[in-house]
Parts: sequence; structure tokens; C-alpha cells
Amino acid sequence: MYKRVLVPVDGSEIADRALDEAINLTTGHSVEMKIVFIGSDDESSHGIIEMAMSRAVNAGLQPESGLLGKFETEEIADVILQEAKEWGADLIVMATHGRRGMAHMILGSVTEGVIRASPVPVLVVRAP
Repeated sequence: MYKRVLVPVDGSEIADRALDEAINLTTGHSVEMKIVFIGSDDESSHGIIEMAMSRAVNAGLQPESGLLGKFETEEIADVILQEAKEWGADLIVMATHGRRGMAHMILGSVTEGVIRASPVPVLVVRAP
């Protein structure tokens, strides 16, 4: 069983689904969870973290949280991986929007970057 689960959130519906999956995996087990948001230190960022924390607390968990700062899109995967390493995560649970084709080429994929370089397992929750 995993002991430390890192969950990056961005306020999207699919990120909420990934958080719910992480909550389902950890509820009833001795597992630590950390919920992180990567963005500017403003009211909306804090609101996203607070909403995610509330979901986990309402499920009976006591997660940690963190705001990791604002970075360019191509750096976000590296920030998530660095946080996972520093915090000692043994699982990352995150969402993917499942973009393909030109949208994927232009926007890139944070999740894909994490999957490619992660030394720990990554559970990916895909948009319906």
C-alpha cells in the first residue's frame, strides 16, 4: 500500500475527479496525502486549495496542502516531480484532459511530463 500520495489540483472538474480517486484510495488506510496547486499566490489559488482540502477533510482525511508558485506550463511537470521527491511521495494521482493532435502539441501535457520522468507510480484519471 502507498504511504504518501501527492495530488496536484488545478480547479478543473477532472482534477476534482482525480482528487476523489485519491481520497478513495487513502480513506481507511494509514496514508498521508498532500494536495498541491501550482499557480500565483492569489485568492483564486487559495480557493482551489481550500475546496480540495474540504473534500478530503469531509472524507475523514487530514491532508497537507501547498501552493507551489507560478511557473511556465513546460515547467509544471518538473515542479510536481520536485515536490514529490522532497515530500517523499510514493504515488502521484493526477488528471489528464486527454487532448490529442494539434491541441496536445501546442499545449503539451503536464501529466505526460510527470509520467515520463516520475520515479514513483502515477495514477492518471482521464476526462470522460
